[in-house]
Amino acid sequence: MRDEPGPDYASDDVPTQLTRMLDEGRTEEVIDFCTRALRADPVQGSDAWRGYYLARRGHARMCLRHYPRAIADLERAVELIPTVAFTAWLGEAYSRDGRYDAAIGTFERLLAAGPSEGFRNWISLELATAERASGRIGDALATVERYRDRGESYKQHRLLRYEILLHLNPGLWAKEASMRAGDADSGLALLVAARAAAAQGDHKEAKRIWKKALEWYDSAPLAHPFWRRVAEAHIK
Repeated sequence: MRDEPGPDYASDDVPTQLTRMLDEGRTEEVIDFCTRALRADPVQGSDAWRGYYLARRGHARMCLRHYPRAIADLERAVELIPTVAFTAWLGEAYSRDGRYDAAIGTFERLLAAGPSEGFRNWISLELATAERASGRIGDALATVERYRDRGESYKQHRLLRYEILLHLNPGLWAKEASMRAGDADSGLALLVAARAAAAQGDHKEAKRIWKKALEWYDSAPLAHPFWRRVAEAHIK
């Protein structure tokens, strides 16, 4: 019997295949696939494919919260093919690993280069989050203020603005923030709702929402660990 041919690691179908695997929660399989691909002849001879597989493996490792290993992969990937997406993933990995100066510098350089609207939305929110997590509250507020009026797709920026305002002056912003949190369909919305409930004196409700926020962040592989720590601190 002839051996079955191995995967075509340079196929145009690879990105769709890896995305599907990641969506299905098969993150370890994505890492294994990328590792095998990086040893294959067609990939070793192509900077583009090597950079691609390093970036996808780094992103998968970030989903598992293996941040140092993700950073190592993504730094090598960006050296080979410095795309906006791969560089933003690197910034995310820096931020989640607590390397805030590196993260903020990465996001600022990307924004200065004038990315497309979709990338600007994503990168500016990550920049503000890194600033907030590192204690640069004024910078974080200034970042979200620049983008909060750009339409519905910037809802998370507006929620982050309320989270910061409630952190600074809960009594002043509690009622408005409570209305803006809406149906609390994201981790950040839950954090805002919890802060607003606490500011209005409903500590039982606040604790219930903090617990719900903690569950949300535990189930979101790419969520920033800073927000989980915020929720956890208010439950204890």
